[in-house]
Amino acid sequence: MECFSEETKSLLESSGQLRPELYRQKAKQRILDLEHEVAQRIRLLKDEIWALQVSRNDGIPIALLPAEILSKIFLEVAFLTLANSALPGQEKVTWIHLTHVCHQWRIVALNCPSLWSFITLTGSITMTRIMLARSKKHSLTVAPPKHLNLLKPQGRWESLNLALLETNRLRAIELNSDFNGVEPQHLEVAFQGKDLPILEKIVLTSSGSSHRIPQKFLQSSRTPALKHLEVVGYIILWDPLPSATGLTFLKLHHSFAIQGERPSEKLLFKALDQMPHLQYLDLSRFLPQESSDHTPSSNSARRLQSLELLTLRDAISSISNFLVSVDNFRARQVRLYVLDEQRSTEPLSRCIDALGNTWMDSEPNSTKARARQGVGELRMHDLDFAPILKCWFGKRSKRPADLTISLIHSGRPTSLRLPPSDILGVIADHLDLSPLISLRVSCCPFLKSVWKRVFGHLPSLKSVTFMDNYTFSDFIRVLRSRPKGSEAQPYFPALTTVKCFELNFAVDQENVVKTLAEALNARPRTHRVHELHIEECVNFTKESHDFLRNSLSTLEVVWDGKEDIEPIGGDSEEEEVSSMISGYH
Repeated sequence: MECFSEETKSLLESSGQLRPELYRQKAKQRILDLEHEVAQRIRLLKDEIWALQVSRNDGIPIALLPAEILSKIFLEVAFLTLANSALPGQEKVTWIHLTHVCHQWRIVALNCPSLWSFITLTGSITMTRIMLARSKKHSLTVAPPKHLNLLKPQGRWESLNLALLETNRLRAIELNSDFNGVEPQHLEVAFQGKDLPILEKIVLTSSGSSHRIPQKFLQSSRTPALKHLEVVGYIILWDPLPSATGLTFLKLHHSFAIQGERPSEKLLFKALDQMPHLQYLDLSRFLPQESSDHTPSSNSARRLQSLELLTLRDAISSISNFLVSVDNFRARQVRLYVLDEQRSTEPLSRCIDALGNTWMDSEPNSTKARARQGVGELRMHDLDFAPILKCWFGKRSKRPADLTISLIHSGRPTSLRLPPSDILGVIADHLDLSPLISLRVSCCPFLKSVWKRVFGHLPSLKSVTFMDNYTFSDFIRVLRSRPKGSEAQPYFPALTTVKCFELNFAVDQENVVKTLAEALNARPRTHRVHELHIEECVNFTKESHDFLRNSLSTLEVVWDGKEDIEPIGGDSEEEEVSSMISGYH
């Protein structure tokens, strides 16, 4: 009792002197008073603790960052975590966790509206409301989660409806019917007769084959700022698509199962002529199927003049008709994916010829045909099963290929497919390979005569890269041979560099290293190869490296030093591939 207050001591001492009812009343009041003092003291102590917690990081470098820098850091982390969303249970530190590190960071985050402007449709209505409130008047992006496991189906409609009410703030909408079951019809109802003044991007994706774009999709809505329109996996009719003269990106992929319901040539080019700023055009199974009776229109000279990238996926006849009809279009890159199997070279030849006649150089006012310019680098992959050819015109910088051509092969027997040598023959006939400097080949079984005819006499071919044994073996056979005539230059006269990637230097019991050394040694001194690059190769050892260096004193062998030794022979996969290409030798 010594530490008690005087008031409490006095009350306790009077317990026997006061009437019981009066004492109980005074004791009860004293208890209430003490409890109030305790609560008040706790609040004061908590305030002290809070003040110390808030200030304990003052002075450290991270606390000295201005709010603008912190906001940019939060935005970058938010972008990375949203783009690479982890599955439930696999989450690391998210951008929301980051904003709770300290009081200062939380205040900065709450005062950064753009941080809360990416509305992910996970189905959490509470989170959607919080994001909309904290984003204030900032423009909004609405998108599905990256993983289906993050979706709460019971709240998907409510979350979407809340976001779509903000028509004046919507800048981008991305919907995937596989994730949230939302169809374009839902957008049509939500935006009926409304203005979307800053909407720049619409992405609609579906993996189904029966989903359809509404007949009057967005026709009653006004989207003056629309620049990016992407519709993949739906049944698409051209008429319903919004007419947007400001479009810079247009991607339309018909559902795989749909063969009909394509626009007419007249409707297609009428729409394209109204898109003078279009930079990226990607059409899949969307080109007109009828034959082209092309007559140049008044707008054709200006058609696709701003184009950077043209990507077409369709039957080769439809691609050819489109190319004939575009009239001197300009683009930096063209990618053609032929979806029907070819049995003869004529359709491919006609397609590349059409490209050569209508694809002009991307420089303004240039009259040069882009595809008629010399090929500086050529890459060929898997010409036997899934042919892909990539060409760079002129000197190659670190840019994507100027021209990509991909052909499809079904499971037909080899005898019914277009042979790799025929494919290469068409390329050589229609593209100028004389300035070719660099060649890269993988899984391209050519006849020796094709190697000699197409590449053997090129005056500028300095570098050849191989990514499979069979193509490399064919090349070595040609390298060891000599053209007829004592004064004739060797094959590949300008060759200085050979690069080998993922080759097996002991395939089929053959000593590839010895054969290569003999081929390189047989070349005249004025046409020697100076560099041999060995990377990620199998059964190439230090002894192999030393043998080449000792055999060829002028050869620089650049080896990654990896000795990956595998048993020789008994490889069923090698035997299978060997049997498949045996018909070409």
